[in-house]
Amino acid sequence: MPEKHAESASRSVSRSFSVSQTGMLVYQDAEQTDTPLVFVDRSGRIIQNIDDARGSSEFSLSPDAKTIALSKAGDIWLLDLSRGLTSRLTFAKADDAFPVWSPDAKNIVFHSNRGGARGLYQKTINGDMEQLILNTQNTRVASIDDWSPDGRFITYSAGDENGKSKLWAVQLFGDRKPFPVPSTFDMRQGRFSPDGRWLAYVSDQSGSDEVYVQAFPGGEGKWQVSAHGGVNPLWRRDGRELNYISPDNKLMAVPVATSGSALQLGTPVVLLNTGRRGTYNIAIAPDGRFLMPLQEEGEPMVPMKVVVNWAREE
Repeated sequence: MPEKHAESASRSVSRSFSVSQTGMLVYQDAEQTDTPLVFVDRSGRIIQNIDDARGSSEFSLSPDAKTIALSKAGDIWLLDLSRGLTSRLTFAKADDAFPVWSPDAKNIVFHSNRGGARGLYQKTINGDMEQLILNTQNTRVASIDDWSPDGRFITYSAGDENGKSKLWAVQLFGDRKPFPVPSTFDMRQGRFSPDGRWLAYVSDQSGSDEVYVQAFPGGEGKWQVSAHGGVNPLWRRDGRELNYISPDNKLMAVPVATSGSALQLGTPVVLLNTGRRGTYNIAIAPDGRFLMPLQEEGEPMVPMKVVVNWAREE
């Protein structure tokens, strides 16, 4: 049997967790739900129901929006939307999670505990080539967040030795030594802008979760994007808008413009009511459609679970 560990719980809810400064992890076991994914337009109208993706809370939409990578039942699966065909990508006796596409759509990065050793792995979608990118045996990875447009960096969220949630980046060339995005506050969900110049993320530096943007990798400048709380930042494919989820479950939109080495951000406006509770994954297609879990009528409230001193657990 594959090793089961503390991050298996957060794996089932990759975007539904929070870590306090005292090292307390709070999460929701979203795999209790069995809702499909849906494509919706900017008004919230359902365009397409992806019933074959039912029950998966971890997914990644390919750059051309033709394939969804899913984490389900401990493996990574690929759902071809044009053919309606679902195929299995990983076969190891392990807990494979957090699939993220490479910018050229030829590879998937994911987290696994195969062989009893946790790590970030990369696998080609049209072959058997698989390699370990980064050993995370001594790190509690909470999610893999993004792959930079130039293919050089992968961001992931993980706890540090003090139990704080930190945002990390690993360069895929050279020594592959990961480095943290500098901050004394909890950080997570690092998402690259389409041109790779900016990194959006969630931080609690104001006392509550808000969405921020800063230059990457240098970190020069910092701008707060959200107002009155926000999680799960998401760039529109043209880089001219940032979306995020507000505490009252609204999908928000913020206009973005660049002026030299600075950003100009507009006022957040409501796009649609997602109809869901808590934090969860959302993806965006090149044509502006959103891919998200469907809130089914009468869906039960998912209870919160608490782990004390989570980063120190073995």
